[in-house]
Amino acid sequence: MGKYARASKRYEKALSFVEYDSSFSEEEKQLSKPLKLSCKLNNAACKLKLKDFKEAKELCTEVLELDSTNVKALYRKAQAHMHLVDLDLAEADIKRALEIDPDNRDVKMGYMRLKEKVKEYKRRDAKLYKNMISKLSKLEDPDANDQGSRGPSNKHGLWPLAALLRRLFTTNGSKGSIHAVACVEAIDSGDASGCSLHGLLYAEQCSGNRLH
Repeated sequence: MGKYARASKRYEKALSFVEYDSSFSEEEKQLSKPLKLSCKLNNAACKLKLKDFKEAKELCTEVLELDSTNVKALYRKAQAHMHLVDLDLAEADIKRALEIDPDNRDVKMGYMRLKEKVKEYKRRDAKLYKNMISKLSKLEDPDANDQGSRGPSNKHGLWPLAALLRRLFTTNGSKGSIHAVACVEAIDSGDASGCSLHGLLYAEQCSGNRLH
């Protein structure tokens, strides 16, 4: 067992003595609160080192339930979100931490790392999406000339994956989006760049859409 795992166990044991305080007086509860916060925060730091990001996030959430303006908890929770690739949640936590402590060097550095990570993922997704659409647009449906064999998957002269993408952007939940409409037009015209751009913009606008 490594040093961070051992430290985590010690913090959990220490916390067990004060976690359930129903028998405590009000004064004892107030006195035990800083110890609770310290144990949970330090354990969250250990969990980050151990790459147990979900547990680190939960511990920070528990701290924030006791102290909603705890900058360390917000920052460590943001770190956990970054590793879990929940970048929007990470940004919300870091911005909240900066509102409370705008001069905090660690938080400011963390925000810079987050911005770089967001850029990295956008570049990667744009490249992946563009390459995928580019390849799809070059494919010809082998049954395109067989009118009697056309089914829903090749209604638009597309291979099934392209048809699936088209369906994604014509579901009821996306019809009102100009980016979804533009992406469909790009798919139909074989415009890989346009499809990539509007597809990513639509995904950011309404990332919860699913195929029905």
